[in-house]
Amino acid sequence: MPPPFISVSKNMIRDDAVEFQWRLGQSGRVQIAIFNSAGEFVKTLFDQDASAFAVYSIPWDATNAKGEHVASNVYVVRFNAPGFSRTYKLGVQQ
Repeated sequence: MPPPFISVSKNMIRDDAVEFQWRLGQSGRVQIAIFNSAGEFVKTLFDQDASAFAVYSIPWDATNAKGEHVASNVYVVRFNAPGFSRTYKLGVQQ
């Protein structure tokens, strides 16, 4: 079984969006959530079952769960999937 794969299109957002793309080695629940540098929840990007070997892609346009633009800061992206967990730092400059 191939290992899971995730890519992030860039690590800084300036007036646009960042794209997250992934593929799993096994089917299961995938959760992608954004948190601010204080660890406070900002937004859930994806929280559903994903099929093995399918390629998924989802953007984040630097908005919170209410659709408001977030402040310039460093944000943490948590990616959780069966047998796989990653954390990424992502800068936002408004």
